[in-house]
This record gives sequence, C-alpha cells and structure tokens, in this order.
Amino acid sequence: MTSILSTDNESRQFFYKQADQHINSINIKFQEKAVITNKMNEKIITCLQNNLSSTENNSRFISWCRNSFALRVIGTRQFLCDIKFGKPILLYENMYDIYKKIHTEAAHGGRDKCLDSVLINYSWFNRDLLQIFLKNCSSYQKRKSILKPILSKPIIALEFMTRVQMDLVDLRTRPDASSNGKIYKWILQLKDHFTKFCWARALQNKESREVYHCVREIFFMFGPPRILQSDNGREFTNELINSLQIDFSNMRTVHGRPRHPQTQGLIERANAILTNALGKWMEDHSTSHWIEGLSSVIFSINTRTTYTTKTTPYQLVFGQDI
Repeated sequence: MTSILSTDNESRQFFYKQADQHINSINIKFQEKAVITNKMNEKIITCLQNNLSSTENNSRFISWCRNSFALRVIGTRQFLCDIKFGKPILLYENMYDIYKKIHTEAAHGGRDKCLDSVLINYSWFNRDLLQIFLKNCSSYQKRKSILKPILSKPIIALEFMTRVQMDLVDLRTRPDASSNGKIYKWILQLKDHFTKFCWARALQNKESREVYHCVREIFFMFGPPRILQSDNGREFTNELINSLQIDFSNMRTVHGRPRHPQTQGLIERANAILTNALGKWMEDHSTSHWIEGLSSVIFSINTRTTYTTKTTPYQLVFGQDI
C-alpha cells in the first residue's frame, strides 16, 4: 500500500512540475488566468462579494470576475461557478485528482473520452494539462488500443436492438476463481450495433448450453434483437442456440463468413477494448481477479461517450445520464 501511495505522490509531483512549465511557457498576459488556483479563487470570491474596491484592484479584473463567475451556495459553503453554464470551476490544485478519477472511471479511455466527462461536470479546465496527465498515465500508455481498418461496407443499424453481435473472449491463459469456487475462463460479450451498448458475462467454458442461458437471460431483460449475429464457432451454430427463435420468434440469427473476422468487426473491436480496460483495471487495483472488475469495466464503457454517436450508450438506451 505504501509503494502505491508513493508512486501516486511521485506522479502528482511530476504532473504539477510539467503543468507549471507549460503555464510558464504561455504569454505572460494570460498566465494568471490560464488556470484558477486556490489563491485566485479566493480573490474572485472576495470580488464577487463586493469586498474589493477599484483602489484595491483594477476595474478590468473586477469586470472580468463579475462577467465570468457566479457564487453558488451549497449548505454553508460557497462555490465558484462559471456564469454561463453554472458548472463548478476546476481548481488547479484539484486537477490531478479530478483527472485521475475521471480517467479511471472511463476505463483509462483516451483524451476525447476523458474530455467529455470533464465538460459535463466542470468548467475552466485546461485541455493541455489533461493531455499532460494522459501522457504520464502508465496504464494508458502501456495498453493503447490497436487501430483496426475500417470495413469497406459498414453495417447500418437504425435503432436499439436492430442488430446485436456476440462473441467470446478467450481468457484460458488467465483463469479466475470466483467466491463460490467456480473457475471462469471465458467472457461472453454482446454489443448493440446502433447504441454501442455492451453486455458481458463470465463463463466457465464455451459450451453452447452456458452461452444459451446467458443470452436468453439478457434478451428476457432487454428484449430480443431483430438480428443476432455471431461467428461460425460451434457454440453459436448448433441447434441449442438456434432454438432461441422458439422464445423470440421475430429474431433472426446470422453468422459471419468462415475465417473472415471483418464481418464481426464491431464485436472484435469491442473485445479488444474490453480486454484492454480489464487489464488497466487489474493494474490499478493490483489484482489478478478480473471477475471482480468485469461489471465495473462494462459500466465504464457504457457510460463514456462513443466517437460515432457523440453520446454515451447508457444515455441512448435509457434516455438519461448517470
């Protein structure tokens, strides 16, 4: 535990050292307002409370404070907020902790994923300092996603549960035992093509019966898709999986071309994202038990903004943010 805290303190110090260097490289006219420090925060609050006269400070600063900021009272405390959007100001001294929290919740996603979360919750943050933080995150740098070529003929879905793709993630090299003593070696993942919403279940093996029960449970909770797509693995092509159509008569099952993973591009990419995020979660929590983090990681993936939809899968499915 001491070594983890020591590493975190070193990362914090290195972040602020680089952040100070970046701020000092800015034109001197803009350095003071590049970020809002605790000292500047108190000064602005004093100005807004009409305790600063023009003799104590120049009128341009007073005008800037009154046109840019507002005070919000929560309980007995006062918080400085952006006057246009009403979002709290992200103070310079809190940036490292906030960036770390958001980056972890986004399953160590890239700049755009973290930036969207910051934009929702805070104002007056610095994008360059966020980039500095990401460059110094060892989990993010070690496990950068591998870019995959875009399909020449993309599959188009028009609404939620129009098409769902499913596949298995092979973790036989990293089996994990749950609290009930069962050993899990596979992850079944399903992904909706329109919203990018994901489901994942840990499996003991890849027999069709276990796959069948997991898929059936998910579809009874969310409803069946019009098209269920998978590869040509035996666990997906036998009679038991095809019998899902007995329960869901309006659903059609299709299979990709043999030895042609490009037809399963969406779920193959989702598998890579899931394994990367799980690896980062295990590194953050210093554990090898990926089962404990599976639900948390899937939740993080479903609540971060996707590039194609410009919003979160959770919001598209449930119509609201977390």
